[in-house]
Amino acid sequence: MKVLGSKRALWVGASLVLMVIGAVGPWAKVLNLITINGTDGGRDGWIVIGAAAFAAILLLVYSRRRKRWLLVLTVLAGLLGAGTAAYDTVDIGSRFSGSSFGGGGVISVGWGLYVALIGSVSLVAAALALGFRPAAGARPRETVA
Repeated sequence: MKVLGSKRALWVGASLVLMVIGAVGPWAKVLNLITINGTDGGRDGWIVIGAAAFAAILLLVYSRRRKRWLLVLTVLAGLLGAGTAAYDTVDIGSRFSGSSFGGGGVISVGWGLYVALIGSVSLVAAALALGFRPAAGARPRETVA
């Protein structure tokens, strides 16, 4: 089965692109004046980019060698990106809540964090889909009503 030109491979590629776009995009806004990007000052966006790069390398090797353990590592890379983005979403969303600074209006979560999270979760799903592809020459099962 051809992997690089398949729909699942395109899904993986789109997921990786979303991870990187989200990682460099705005992760937080302070007082709606200052934007903090995911990679500013060595922030956690670099973890998401690293996870995406690692996954891309693993998937390129997988396209040649077809070893499922490469997909397991890809899923773990996607989970690392998703975990990082989810943690930062909660952390930023709760920052200064209930304080004398005026609650949640001080710091808000930026769109880049959500895009990084969606891309990471999508990578996990796409890698799992690659691992559960039908065997070469297998025919679809007929359902009996």
